[in-house]
Amino acid sequence: MLISRAYARKLGLIINRDLENRLDVEFADGSSDWTSGVVHDVAWRVGGRTVRCDFQVLDDPCVDVILSKDYLFGLDVFSENHESFFDTELNEKLYQLCNIRLIGRYSPALNVAEEQYLEDVISPDAFGPEMMQRELARRDRLVANY
Repeated sequence: MLISRAYARKLGLIINRDLENRLDVEFADGSSDWTSGVVHDVAWRVGGRTVRCDFQVLDDPCVDVILSKDYLFGLDVFSENHESFFDTELNEKLYQLCNIRLIGRYSPALNVAEEQYLEDVISPDAFGPEMMQRELARRDRLVANY
């Protein structure tokens, strides 16, 4: 979950700028940027549901808020609240909204898991039973380690 620094200030949110709260993020085009901190325990409301969230603060994203896939799909936000979303003309900055990932915050084990996942997903049997079991085992290992 990301929020622009300007929007966080507009909402009166307190940005925790401690170094341990700054994260290196990579965008789909391969570029990267550091967040400038985090805002904790924000009451975020879409439709009739309010969820308490932490948002990483990015200085100059192309939109005010970027919601995580876990939030969007875990809470069925798109299907239940489609009227809360709108189309915008972002042109060349659209990459900022897709496939944002953390860099270097977690152990090398996460990088290995990511590499294994990428190998598995392009294999001819990517969605076969064996690959599904490998993915579930990989997720279990990651959850146990973090």
